[in-house]
Amino acid sequence: MYPTAQAPAPADGAEDPLPGLVGFTAVLRHAGLPITTDRVSAFLGALDALDITSRHQTYWAGRLTLCSDPDDIPLYDAAFESWFEPASGGKTSIRDERPPPPPKLASLTP
Repeated sequence: MYPTAQAPAPADGAEDPLPGLVGFTAVLRHAGLPITTDRVSAFLGALDALDITSRHQTYWAGRLTLCSDPDDIPLYDAAFESWFEPASGGKTSIRDERPPPPPKLASLTP
């Protein structure tokens, strides 16, 4: 049985994405994947370093941190497609409200 739940739609577009992301991991756990708190933490940590509005990056962050067996992949794929409905331009419905990261290179001019 594949999970069929969907992510809650943000009411005003500025909703915290954390409950939806953790909800996705709960759907995977309910589907039978061995999702532990360590894996959820790794998933959220990976997304913190990536563009959470990118469907592609969100997919791979989850697949690499939440799947431990090749048999997990079909369940993961079905849950991902159900939870993160295909959006135009390969974007998730998550809005990235984080401040921009500091520059990695310092300017050489005074």
